[in-house]
Order: sequence, then structure tokens, then C-alpha cells
Amino acid sequence: MKKQWLAGFAAGIAVVFVSCANNPSGYAKSKTGSAEIWASVVKPQSQSVLAKGLATTWDSLVIVVYAADMDTILVSAKFSPSDPYMSQVIDNVPAGSKRTFTVYTKTKDNLIIHTAAARTVDIQPSVKAELDFNLVPTKGSIYVDLSNIPTSVKQLCAEFGGFTACDTRSTKLYLSIDDIPDKTSDSLVLTGTDSSGTVIYRSALWLVFSVLKDTSVSGQFYRVTTGATVSVSAQMPATTVVSGNVGSQQTIAFETGRLIISEIMYNANDSEYVEIYNPQAEQYNDSLILAIDGTCRSYGVVSIAPKAFFVVGRRSLPWADTYNSVSSALDLSSTGNWLCLKSRTAGDTVLDWVAFAGGSNSQEWPNLGTAKKSIVLDSLVSDPTYNNYGRNWAAAQTLISQLYPSATTGQYGTPRSAGL
Repeated sequence: MKKQWLAGFAAGIAVVFVSCANNPSGYAKSKTGSAEIWASVVKPQSQSVLAKGLATTWDSLVIVVYAADMDTILVSAKFSPSDPYMSQVIDNVPAGSKRTFTVYTKTKDNLIIHTAAARTVDIQPSVKAELDFNLVPTKGSIYVDLSNIPTSVKQLCAEFGGFTACDTRSTKLYLSIDDIPDKTSDSLVLTGTDSSGTVIYRSALWLVFSVLKDTSVSGQFYRVTTGATVSVSAQMPATTVVSGNVGSQQTIAFETGRLIISEIMYNANDSEYVEIYNPQAEQYNDSLILAIDGTCRSYGVVSIAPKAFFVVGRRSLPWADTYNSVSSALDLSSTGNWLCLKSRTAGDTVLDWVAFAGGSNSQEWPNLGTAKKSIVLDSLVSDPTYNNYGRNWAAAQTLISQLYPSATTGQYGTPRSAGL
């Protein structure tokens, strides 16, 4: 039975056991001991705190105990992705030598997400053994964020490692390829087809998928007469973000982080705004361009003090530092947009970009429903990749009227201010 279980585990196949934990093999309690299992999820490589949740999620911790002279014990316990640490006591483990404990997490579909090295210990009668396991992710997700998709495209698909995700065209499209095994090497193929099924856009990006290490590659999502760079970056464990502007030749380049998009109000019609944070120790004095889904809005040369904020509003709001003469220039969508900050100093240098999803979505962006709230970056950081992930944003909890008494619309946000 031991060999059968190991073969099933190595192949990633869900194997069902009969649990005899209450009285394994007829052992009397005087001939049994117990084990307390402490399990924790390994922290991200480049983050100081554990991510709020990983892209590929799980819901159960599974513990398997086996040895040559006992029946296999299987215990399954609920394990929330938002809780990185838990313990579980297994009673009535038959006393004896070389009891092997294996721990892993799984999804509701029995896909194994995290594993840990097996531990073999001796179990003494009426004694509780304590074992610690560090769970390492084995699978993750690729998110595909595509903006400015031409009407000639009717469907877009992403394929990697034998997994495929497709959806019909929308101005701002999100695809999610989940449960990709760690270290999978393959070309990430993105295709856009017309109404007849003919491929009119295509990209092939070679990628070695890693659930723990940061990686970055780029290629071209191209048509015969146009092309646009598609950037791929993995900045958080179990997540790779792919971004591309299909209907434009504008490049999604390296983010310098000179400025950071820190708050977005898109769910309040006619009162939208984008808050920009200067994380640097020196003042920003340069041109500022805000591109929304590939279309640029220029605000001339602006000044932003160190560690201060600058707000671009849809109209002359009390908290807006600048706005366009035509309010529709900042008409953000409730389904999401692709925002990009640029400076003309070094040839449209990309300072920061965010491709956010609105409403119900699979990428952990806050779902605001009908609430007139902004989404706020949960930490003011200098890393321009931090705000690319929905898990690092939260719905505003502060009434704008607390900061600006003249605001009587009942909207929530913290424009020009830190915090939620």
C-alpha cells in the first residue's frame, strides 16, 4: 500500500484511503501515541510579509501517516489560503518505529498545490510527537491582461504547458491559466482570432514558470502591419502576470517606479480620479502623461513633493490637482482599465502601470459592487510591480467628506492622503 500511495502522489493523482484513525488496525489506546502537525506556507522570496493569498488557491491540508506494519491514516482539515499557519493533532497513531508523515495542501478538485518533505519518526505509547512542515507551492497561475483589443478580434486565447484559457473580446480582457506546475517550461502562446476563426494576432513567449522566483521575459503580440510588446513578469509566488496592448504599437516597458499609482476611483460616475504617489526622496519636476487603455492624456510639467501625492481628476474636484477640460477624458470603466504613467524626458519612459479589474474577477481585485468607493494600495512602496496585483489593493473605508467637508456625495476614498 505504501508503494501504491507514493506512486499516486508523484503523479499528482488524488488517492482515496480508508481512515482508521479512531482505532487503527485494532490497536488499543495504550499502544498508540499522537502527533501534532504544525504546517506553514513558505513566504514569498521578495516580500517582507506573506501575501494575502496566492493566485492558485487551496482549501484543505491533508496529512498522511503510513508504515509497513500499520494501516495508512489520512486526515483532511480545512486550511484557508489567507491563514499561513495551522496545527492539527492526530490521535491514535499506532506506536512503533519509522512512522512516515507527509503533508500537502489541495484544492476542492483534489489538485495538490503545496508539498513538504516527508518526516519519519518513532511514535511512543501515550506520547505526543510534534512535527513542523514548511509547505512549498508546486502550482501557480498565469494572468493575462490585454487592453485596447481591436473590434476585428472576436476571441483571445492563452495556452501554456497544456493549459488553455479563452474568452470573447472585450476592451479590457483578463484570462487566467491556473494550476500550472512549478518549473514548467513552454511557450506561452497568445492568439486572437476573427469571426471566421482565423488567427490575426499571435504571440509566442518562452517561459520557465516559477512559483517562488521573480522572472521577466518579453516578446511581441503582433499583426502583419502592427506590433505591441507583451511583457511577462513573475513578482509574487504562484503568479505570473502577462500584459499587452493589442491594438497599439506602444510598448509596455520596464517600470522605473519614479512615481506610483496608489489610488483609483472608478466606481463613482463623473467623480473618477487617479492618485499618484512620489516614493522618492527628491521632488518630481517633469512632464506627466496618463495613458488609459493606450490613449494618452498629457498634463504638462508637474511638481510632486517627496513622499507626497498628486491627484488627476475627471473634473474640478476639491482634491484634484489637475483635470482635463473635457470630463470624458478620464472616464474610467467599472470593468477595469489599463493605466500607465509616462514622462517624455527619456522618450515616454514608463514610470508605473496598473491593469486593474473591476466587479467580480478572478485576480483578487476588490469587488466594490455598487459602492461608491475607490481602491487603495494597501502599502506605500517604491516597488512599481507591487500595485500590479489585486491582492495588494483594498476598498476605501474613509468617507471623503471626512477629509473634504464640502464633499457630500457619500463617496469613500483618501485622495491626497495615506491610509484606507
